[in-house]
Order: sequence, then C-alpha cells, then structure tokens
Amino acid sequence: TPRYFETISLPLLLGRNFAPDDAGRYQREPNVAIINEAMAHYYFGNANPVGRRFGWGDDPQKVRYGIQIIGVAKDVNYGKLRESPPRLIYFPATGGSVLQIRTAADPTTMVGTIRREIQAVDKTLRADSVDAITQLVDQALVREKLVAKLSSFFGALALLLAAVGLYGLMAYAVLRRTQEIGIRVALGATRSDLVWMVLRETLTLVSVGIAIGVPAALSLAPIVSSMLFGIMPRDPVIISVAVLVMSVVATLAGYLPARRASLVDPLSALRCE
Repeated sequence: TPRYFETISLPLLLGRNFAPDDAGRYQREPNVAIINEAMAHYYFGNANPVGRRFGWGDDPQKVRYGIQIIGVAKDVNYGKLRESPPRLIYFPATGGSVLQIRTAADPTTMVGTIRREIQAVDKTLRADSVDAITQLVDQALVREKLVAKLSSFFGALALLLAAVGLYGLMAYAVLRRTQEIGIRVALGATRSDLVWMVLRETLTLVSVGIAIGVPAALSLAPIVSSMLFGIMPRDPVIISVAVLVMSVVATLAGYLPARRASLVDPLSALRCE
C-alpha cells in the first residue's frame, strides 16, 4: 500500500511511492513496481532504473515488458537476517491478509487494542496472530544469542583465570625478589618506585600477550563471521575495548603484589632467604 514503506521505516532511494490509483490498476494487471537496491544493482548496475520496464516469462520472445519501475527502496532482510538481502519487487495492492502497524508504545501492550479495532471495523474479521517485529527478530536470532551468552561466559571466565594467574605470577616474583626490594629501599627507593617496578613487569607481560593475541584474533575472524549479526568480526571499536579491558584487569591484578612490595620492611627483607 502507499504507506507500507513509511510504516516499516523503509526509505525510497529513487523515484516515487505508490499512488492510490496504482493499487486499483494492479487488480487487473500489474503495470508499476518498486524494486530494491539488490534488484537494481543486479540488472541495471549503476544506471538509474526508474522509468525502465520489465516483464517475465519462459519465452523471451513472448514476454511483455509492461511493468514500469517507479522507485528503488533500500535493501532489507525478511526472515533470514544472516544472509545478504534478496532481490525484491514490490507491487501495489489494496487487500491482503497481513496488516503492518507502527506504534510508539510497547507493541506487546497494543495486542488487545488492535484486536478491538479490527472487530470494530468488521466483526467477521479476526486477528489470528499479532507479532511484534522485535519478537520476530528475537526468534530469528535465538542461536546467535545463545552463542553470544556462552561466549560471554567463557570469555569472562578466561579473563578471570588470566587475572588470577597474573596475580599469582607477580606475587611469586615479588616474593623471590624480597632481598632485592629491601636493598632498593635501603638505597632510597620510594614506594612509588617499587609499585612502578612491579607494574612495569606486569604491563610488559600484557603487552606481549596483546601483541600476539590481536593478530591471532584478526586472522581467525572469518571463522566466526557466520555466527555474527550486526557487528563486524574485525570491528576496531570492539578490539580496542577488549584491549582496554584486558589492560585494566592486568593492572589491577599486578597492583596488589606491587603494593605489597612497597610495604616491605627493608631490615626484614635483607634478612630474608
């Protein structure tokens, strides 16, 4: 219908929308249509398809090219969100078994109102199924959401284990260098010097891990790309956030041993074996 594209917030990139009399003509024979970007690029390349005519049939000699393209709509996926947008043709129509309704309120709260309004128009009509677009998208992304939750859980677990391991490693390093720390304090090293000494080693280990991990993640990105929707496997923002989170966690894990080193009594440290 003329307001279909407006209802689903699908913009027209070229040409015009359907007019009311277009729908009336379609009931006899289609003579106007709107195509999407994929259709336009496939058949017309970079040329403007508005005003061109097409038809279909088994015999090219008998095809009537009587359908005029009046507009080009932006690509959109219907149902299969993980695949590239298909080539689509929109024809005008006045009737149908599906109503597209747009509301600023929560769609799930409008089900009763929609049913009552339909009954008020015609009591013989019945809305068998009322689904919100968000619900349909959620159903289409069940597998992706499950994988995302599992990946988040195991990612958080791996981050926790890395932090615990890094803390244990630096705590052991501080313990082995107790005498060295005592000598440094005796020679005038301040607490901030000792903290920075331990943190520097921690950040060095993290930097080496990041230098190895980021290229490895980028090289393995195509493997997981089929399980992603709405984000790119090599998104620089996501990679930057991951590096930042790892750096912060590593700094916190290394700070506790560093603070313990800064509180070492020099006399006790020198007697330590």
